[in-house]
Amino acid sequence: MTKMIVICLVVYANGFLAGCKSSDVRVTDSSAKPIEGAIITGTSLSISGQTTHTDKNGFAKIPRTGQETQWISVAKAGYVPVDHIDVKQKKPIRIVLKAK
Repeated sequence: MTKMIVICLVVYANGFLAGCKSSDVRVTDSSAKPIEGAIITGTSLSISGQTTHTDKNGFAKIPRTGQETQWISVAKAGYVPVDHIDVKQKKPIRIVLKAK
């Protein structure tokens, strides 16, 4: 019985860790340079406001809301924000921000 529990925990841990390695969103500027620190905001039908930030390579996970996240918005100072991006598309979702 103990071996079965340990095996299940290892499988769960590996699945969880594997999910953390992939990114859902990639944000770049118009010359394809990654944008670090862009704010990604997740929105569902009735909940908004969960956020995350892009890393130095422009990658981020889609923020999760209490319900299924359906759209994201991306913003960064000095760039034109992009709103209402449908998350039901091939990952990573590639978003290009244009300088103001």
